Amino acid sequence: MTKLTNSVALLTRANKAARLIAIDTDAKTCIIYGESEKTVTWATATSYKLDTGTEKTKILTPKLLIALCEAEQVHQSPEGSTVTDATAPVSEPESSAPAETPESAESVVQATQEGAGEAPAKPTADKPEKAVKINANEKLLLATIPKLPDFKGVDSVMDGRNFLKKAEELNGVPLGKGCNLFGVLRDKGFYSAKGRKEGQNRTTFQLSDKGVQYLTENGLLAVV
Repeated sequence: MTKLTNSVALLTRANKAARLIAIDTDAKTCIIYGESEKTVTWATATSYKLDTGTEKTKILTPKLLIALCEAEQVHQSPEGSTVTDATAPVSEPESSAPAETPESAESVVQATQEGAGEAPAKPTADKPEKAVKINANEKLLLATIPKLPDFKGVDSVMDGRNFLKKAEELNGVPLGKGCNLFGVLRDKGFYSAKGRKEGQNRTTFQLSDKGVQYLTENGLLAVV
């Protein structure tokens, strides 16, 4: 069971407020606090939606639950202690892409689940990928990558937590929001990622061909 550092605002089917406070990916359950705290299955969780404060709705699907859980794991230290200086809750990112990936949302698209101990492999595509839109905050995160101390070239395997801290330091992206954006960008194919499920102490990531192309076309590799 993974307890969320920042609970997620939900709405019930009757539009009553509730909070998502923990997720169990093994038992496929989650804990939701409404009028009282209760454990619900992922199938039942689809009757809830994210409270985004807008007319747009996002159903609490199993893929989104996995994404939120993986994002929370990036947000935590190897020993399991959480970062306490996050300034924003893990909320639904501003993105046109659907939120849905296991170890890929920290997920909202598709999880990378390779063998533990191996360097993440760059994803390959059998057919041309469709162009994806990225918002201003996502661009800030991508621009941070070449400035990371463990970035030694486009094949570098980098630390995910240090990435988020650097994005906050250089570009003012709060850690909580950065966790969500980390998974969104991975799911859009800019890099692959591995985490504790693959036997690592921390989540690491590696640029994909799309990520290298983006940094190159936007002149961001010149800082190396």
